[in-house]
Amino acid sequence: MICITVSSFDDPSRFRPMQHFSPETWHAAWLDTKDLPTTTRVADHPSTADRWMKALGKLPD
Repeated sequence: MICITVSSFDDPSRFRPMQHFSPETWHAAWLDTKDLPTTTRVADHPSTADRWMKALGKLPD
């Protein structure tokens, strides 16, 4: 599995979202895909948690 943000593509309409990663970092009221399953939280993904700590000194709430 490869995780890529849809906004990384020039034409994202070709891609269908399957799930959300890190639900603690997004605002459900802004999503039209809020019914998709969620996966790992940032704290459970070591490389992502490390980047958050280096950039902000804390993990998202």
